[in-house]
Amino acid sequence: MSLLASDTSTPTLPRIPSKAVSVLSKKPSNACFGGVVTIEVGAEKKAFVIHKDLLSYYSDYFRAVFNGSFKESVVRKLCLVHEDVDVFDIFNAFVYTNQLRDKNGVIGKDLSTFMLVRLWLFGEQHLVPALQNAAADALMERMAEYDKSPFSIMTHIYALTIDGSPLRRLVIDSQVHRAACNKDHLAKWPQEALVDLAMAFSDRTPTSRKGSKIPVSHDKCCYHVHSEGEHC
Repeated sequence: MSLLASDTSTPTLPRIPSKAVSVLSKKPSNACFGGVVTIEVGAEKKAFVIHKDLLSYYSDYFRAVFNGSFKESVVRKLCLVHEDVDVFDIFNAFVYTNQLRDKNGVIGKDLSTFMLVRLWLFGEQHLVPALQNAAADALMERMAEYDKSPFSIMTHIYALTIDGSPLRRLVIDSQVHRAACNKDHLAKWPQEALVDLAMAFSDRTPTSRKGSKIPVSHDKCCYHVHSEGEHC
């Protein structure tokens, strides 16, 4: 199963300054719970009925789809046939609860590293910065608890993100400051990741070299995606 699906049948939107909320402490107003839209997900077209303005509050992508000139804004329905139902189910729960929770009740850092990365990438594709930040926070907690980085999916992370991506910086910093290097794992990394790792090691300060944790100066916000004018 791929980390991120590309659905060419759905609208492609340009990058513009974000209006979507990115700070997890901010909550939607009662005005977000008016009319609903239907989103059909996966090959089985599982239907999710979600408040339209709530989607708009969290996602610039869904705001444009359901409030623009696309046919979806008229029929109030969108089909994401190539998206994964489990990923979307967690996203659906997130917009209502501000919490990452799967259908089995697994929450936050207890979700698999694979799933947390997929959630971050879903947020990247659908312009949901708050989801990306929640996934990044949970990933940081998970890596700290188990003292390991997502070695096995580093190639996928680099294939699906661009230079300077907060997700790249997070996994590289976790490798530098927490997990021990493993030659067999590093041999499978893409060259771009190895260059980033070497640069991160060279940038470590004498103080940070003494510890095994990401420095205090590298707080959670360092790895967040924020809308213009927002910060933690």
